[in-house]
Amino acid sequence: LAIMGSAQLFNATVLEFDLRGDDMTVGGGINDLLSLNDAGGVLALDGILNVNGIGTFTNAIAGATWTLISYAGSLTSNGLELGSLPTLGPGLTWALDYDLANQLVNLTVAIPEPTAWILVVVGLGILGLVARRRP
Repeated sequence: LAIMGSAQLFNATVLEFDLRGDDMTVGGGINDLLSLNDAGGVLALDGILNVNGIGTFTNAIAGATWTLISYAGSLTSNGLELGSLPTLGPGLTWALDYDLANQLVNLTVAIPEPTAWILVVVGLGILGLVARRRP
């Protein structure tokens, strides 16, 4: 979808993209691409991003990237949230990547930050202690 002008997405906005797990071609094949072609336009992101995965994503590796949006003007991110996304392999998660230099919004396969893993381990340890102390 190509738009001349600006796009203002609100907190109730739901973006639905179709992406193919084995093909990261930008806007090619089945992959959806939203293009804003006005250099004076503004892309204001908010709402929820859902992705309908076509094929499997469990073979995706860290760093794999699908371009969702290209824009020619300016970007304001008001907190686009990740909603329903295809399942990845163990130890991987999805992340939004704002490539400001190339004016792209990408969905990237990432490895969770160590602090996230630490919180999970601490939480499981506390649950184990609570369960152990119960008679």
